[in-house]
Amino acid sequence: MRRRTVLSLALVALAVGGAPAAAAVAAAPIPPLPAGFIGVNADGPLLDDPSVNVDTELGRMRTTGLTQLRAVFDWAAAQPTGPDSTDFSKLDTLVGAAAKRGLAVLPVVIHSPAWAADQAAGTDPYAAPPKDPGTYAAFLTTLIRRYGPAGSLWAEHPELPRTPIRRWQIWNEPNIVRFWSRQPFAKTYTALLKAADVAVGAADPGARVVLGGITNGLNSPAWDALSQLYKAGAGGHFDVIAVHPYTGTAAHVIETLRRVRAAARQHNGAKTPIALTELSWSSGGGKRKGVTWDTTEAGQARMLTLVFQQIAKYRVSLRITSAYWYTWLSPQPNPANGWEFFAGLNRMQGGKVTAKPALAALRLSIRRLSAR
Repeated sequence: MRRRTVLSLALVALAVGGAPAAAAVAAAPIPPLPAGFIGVNADGPLLDDPSVNVDTELGRMRTTGLTQLRAVFDWAAAQPTGPDSTDFSKLDTLVGAAAKRGLAVLPVVIHSPAWAADQAAGTDPYAAPPKDPGTYAAFLTTLIRRYGPAGSLWAEHPELPRTPIRRWQIWNEPNIVRFWSRQPFAKTYTALLKAADVAVGAADPGARVVLGGITNGLNSPAWDALSQLYKAGAGGHFDVIAVHPYTGTAAHVIETLRRVRAAARQHNGAKTPIALTELSWSSGGGKRKGVTWDTTEAGQARMLTLVFQQIAKYRVSLRITSAYWYTWLSPQPNPANGWEFFAGLNRMQGGKVTAKPALAALRLSIRRLSAR
């Protein structure tokens, strides 16, 4: 689900003044992460390659210490010809397998089917928003009736551990044209968000609406994108700010989050929590053009360790509630592929799932940083 065009971000970290103060900060203990704080994205070969055993991989997620996964709930695949022809089979398999393994699912609901898409918005069907936000809202209602607290999936399958979905992410990275072809995005995306908020609130009043992950685009860095949304009237229509802080260093990730928090504070969102619904370094050898977060497999493991230490350190002050690594499983390495095909904690090799050093680094980070 990653973008095809990668945009680089250059950030300037804030200077820390005074050696004694710096030493005091360095000596301060890092507050433990709450249980379930770290999650992982599930896409690519994990869900699309028939040779991959999904249940086995979800079991490996649990032994790594993960209890949360984020996955695309593809609207076009579920309702290809209209709302009267909903096919839950693929989603049922994923949600059921996750429930068996004790994994909570965060759905990112995206991809307008042809019958609902704004055909005038561009030629890429994956990026076209719905022409009528009400059709998207109706699909959310259908999903909640299937997977929410009173969902029909649980009634039809009493053998499954009852694990209702209570968080719904409204689209993905709408501030870049790769995922939202109507740019500038704020006005049209806010219309979708408002319709989604009403639908979620009516179908499950206890559910939470998660903002579509705003990312560091060339013309719209995350903090600026958030300000645009507030100015368009989005405030009050989401419960969680979602950020995808793709950048070259752990310090720049924290700087992105500081600026996002400052933007929220300016618009009465000081207490709105932040979720990092995508976070990654890829292991393409540092050869992906214009991508500051591409490194080697050893470098990926090192950066993973460092960034989660920094997130743990600033979690409370920045009100960060979760962070999802992108992604669990990448395809077999191909030098021609973009960075997103090298981002996995595992990779396919010779038709088999092979762990990368980043997987062991994540397992160790969860053990060291999580509350006992």
